[in-house]
Amino acid sequence: MNRSSLLVRPEELETLSQQSSMRILDARAPQQYQRGHLPSAVNIAVSSVTILGDGIRLVAPQEIIERLLSQAGVDPDMTVVIYSDRGGLHAAYLFWVLEYYGHPDVRLLDGGIEAFLRAGGSLTQEIPRVVSRTFQAHIVSDRRATGGWLLAHLDDPRVQIVDNRSSEEYNGQDVYARRGGRIPSARSGPWDMVLNADLTFKRREALEAIYREIDLDPERTTVNYCQSGVRAAHAYFTQRLLGFPDPRVYDASWAEWGNDDRFPIER
Repeated sequence: MNRSSLLVRPEELETLSQQSSMRILDARAPQQYQRGHLPSAVNIAVSSVTILGDGIRLVAPQEIIERLLSQAGVDPDMTVVIYSDRGGLHAAYLFWVLEYYGHPDVRLLDGGIEAFLRAGGSLTQEIPRVVSRTFQAHIVSDRRATGGWLLAHLDDPRVQIVDNRSSEEYNGQDVYARRGGRIPSARSGPWDMVLNADLTFKRREALEAIYREIDLDPERTTVNYCQSGVRAAHAYFTQRLLGFPDPRVYDASWAEWGNDDRFPIER
């Protein structure tokens, strides 16, 4: 799917809904959703599609995702448009989850709820009535990387690693694990460098220039990580926009790598 399909502008929502069966998903926290959301949007918060164990947040198992999406009225023939706030940070994580579990047509609302309001849209507190459907997942394994896989490929010239945390985290100044630093050979690519001031995505030419600056090769397997996978998923979406053939998310990220001595670090 090309860039124009992956990103949806607020003014395109109505036209898209007329052209195809569409479900809008709100990836924000339930409290935010209840205060006001896009008309017909169904809430699937990022917290509901992850599990937490030993301080590490991972994508939830297949049966949980299938139940959530079926209850939300999503089936494989449906176009899914996801939004959140903060430049689509949580929306991008839900986007990655749906692609990992095999949904063929997932898109993001460019600029999120802020852009929708700027375009004159009105929010509602009405909870839509949704007819449950059957979402049957199939895992697309090359959308995700594990710590063990990454450790085995640290010296693989076909693989490049991008650290989507802040520069302070990358340099080991801000530490949110037992150890500070970064994965060896990782390039620093903070997640929000791809956004305009209004939280929409920068134009393709600007995104390509940003990635050239950090020496990313679009043809290599690109593994993104942060602290818990959310910022990494935003980078994954950006790389999908640019047509990278093999971007991945290491969802355990620094919460795992920084706390486990079997994983080497750089500072």
